[in-house]
Amino acid sequence: MAAFSGTAAPPSVVSMPVLVSLLLLLVSLSCLVTPGRADASAKDAGVEKMEVETEKKYCSFFNNRAPEVQRNLKNCTWFKESSCCRQEEIDATFGRVKPLRGASLDCQRYTNYLMCYICSPDQYLFYLMESLTVCEEFCQSWFEACQTAILKGSVIKTLYENGKDFCESRRFKVDTVKNGKCFFFDARMDKNGAGGGGVGGTVGRGVWGVSFSLSWLFLLMAAGRGWL
Repeated sequence: MAAFSGTAAPPSVVSMPVLVSLLLLLVSLSCLVTPGRADASAKDAGVEKMEVETEKKYCSFFNNRAPEVQRNLKNCTWFKESSCCRQEEIDATFGRVKPLRGASLDCQRYTNYLMCYICSPDQYLFYLMESLTVCEEFCQSWFEACQTAILKGSVIKTLYENGKDFCESRRFKVDTVKNGKCFFFDARMDKNGAGGGGVGGTVGRGVWGVSFSLSWLFLLMAAGRGWL
């Protein structure tokens, strides 16, 4: 028994080097993993920074200038806090000619909403290369609002099958809201009726006939530059 005890070390003595080796291995592994985690964190931070920079809004209709607060807007007032357009630009764009013959107030409102895309701070998403992309859902609402108006001597609803057909005839590209790359306006955002004050703020003689005048001729002319 004495010889046996002399040649075989106790289990605690034999396992100690193994434990030390395991500890050293764990320490070395932790050193390898830590830089990887740091690199991953740095990469994540870089991606987040890039995403933030990518989301910076710019006014593609106006030579890529930045949106600004425009508290004096009389039309497109829902963009006051962040607008790509200025009041003088609205005046120059909107107030030129007479409305489409037979256009209802809803038709004029929806046409106004569409023209307000020049004020949207999100226009960099849907106005590219002097081409406007309109959401099919908005096209349908616009078509339904204007279907009884007269264009080229005919009632609009007899000329086009639906909103998509209607928008494409105006030289717009058409996409869907879910893709997030087209112009869309929810009429519920317009609390005061096509503008929110001044132009279209109240429906009355002179406001819709002069200040809020719209024309299909203007829409066709503007389509060439993406105005409409």
